[in-house]
Amino acid sequence: FDQVLAAIRRRNGSCVPNKGLIPTELHRRIGGLRRHAGGDFQADWPLMLRLYAQGPILRLAEPLYVKRLLDTGISAGWPSDAATWEAMLDDAEAALNAAPFGPLRRLRLKLEMRLRFGRAGWPARLPGRLRRRLIRWLG
Repeated sequence: FDQVLAAIRRRNGSCVPNKGLIPTELHRRIGGLRRHAGGDFQADWPLMLRLYAQGPILRLAEPLYVKRLLDTGISAGWPSDAATWEAMLDDAEAALNAAPFGPLRRLRLKLEMRLRFGRAGWPARLPGRLRRRLIRWLG
């Protein structure tokens, strides 16, 4: 739980630092990258939440690869509008629904995630001050 909560809290709109090796059995159990209703946009984040929910992750000291975002790269053409963000968050929420936590913990994670990153729906309609206050209350 703590590892998933920390991942949500350090999220800043850029790629999650996913350095590490995924054991074959774990990959078979949770799967790999998945397209969501918004396409490939931020598809690594729901994957990392599924991984974090399985227990501690051993991190490597050095990256195995370096991802660079180029104007001509494949991810440059990804839409990042509110609908795409919400599709990614729906997939991340599905990952949290499958996590081995109790219902109150899952609710807390989903609420914090939606308050921090929701671009549509009720979280986006809350005044910024109220959103920040709710986030502080959760944390």
